Amino acid sequence: RFIETVTDLPPGRVMWQSDSTLAALGSVNAPALLPYWSSDHPTLHGLLVESSRSAPFTLTVLGEVSPAPAKPSFREWPKEARYDLDAGVAHMAFMGVRYYVTFTDRATAAADGRPDLRLLASDEDFAVWEVAAQPLVTPARSVPTVQTGGTFDGAARSWFHRPGRLTEWLVESGPPDWPRGSGDPTDWPPPPALAPRGEVMAIANDGERIEFRTSAVGVPHLVRVSFFPNWRVRGAEGPYRAAPSFMVVVPTEETVTLSFEDTWVEWTGRILTGAALAWLLLQAVGRSRARTTAREEPGRD
Repeated sequence: RFIETVTDLPPGRVMWQSDSTLAALGSVNAPALLPYWSSDHPTLHGLLVESSRSAPFTLTVLGEVSPAPAKPSFREWPKEARYDLDAGVAHMAFMGVRYYVTFTDRATAAADGRPDLRLLASDEDFAVWEVAAQPLVTPARSVPTVQTGGTFDGAARSWFHRPGRLTEWLVESGPPDWPRGSGDPTDWPPPPALAPRGEVMAIANDGERIEFRTSAVGVPHLVRVSFFPNWRVRGAEGPYRAAPSFMVVVPTEETVTLSFEDTWVEWTGRILTGAALAWLLLQAVGRSRARTTAREEPGRD
């Protein structure tokens, strides 16, 4: 019923309340399989969280929206992951989550009546709420700040746990005219504000290709998709890794396209694999010829 209910909703990211009662489905992480049956509804917290840079952030949100979360045992539970629905809703909206699912009476009662959550569907076992999710691509309200000194992961976690400053983007690198900051980002002064102008239109995303049109050329844009070195951009500068683990690009044209492409790492791996296979083939051919020659020599059976 949960899968069918969500599948009938318009496309959007999904976050759910974690609770030990979900173990009756086979695993407390069972809702992470939702995209298997409904590809239009990706989950913020997924089964491959162990290998994801976004794990500390998605686990934090999971704790914020779950009164009594079933804490996973495969990695350290973030100390910031405490039940705080105000922070959880703010984080879900920032991370582009459109649907929040509750499974217990306590969580459902806490969500009921909130102006930032709208009940879409309910069942005896769950309720689905709509979050005012921010778009996949958003122009900046202020100039992003480049983190210097220390680790970006540490700075990003500190920044993420101040929901009131989520509009002040933190990036790992950027143009030389962007402000720099070191130490705890929450102690930094507000970055220079940007006059609101332009809008983003016609966003398309098929997983390995993102395209959008914008009238705010020259203004930094946040793309709410996980950063990875394989992303290449056309029609913009970047992409720059942004907290929590998204991307920032600066359009130089009205149409911007990001594509997930192979790098020298993949090509080197393919070349080495091909060379190894060729060597094994040559060894096999050489041994076959040696056995044939040995059988044909006089005096041998």
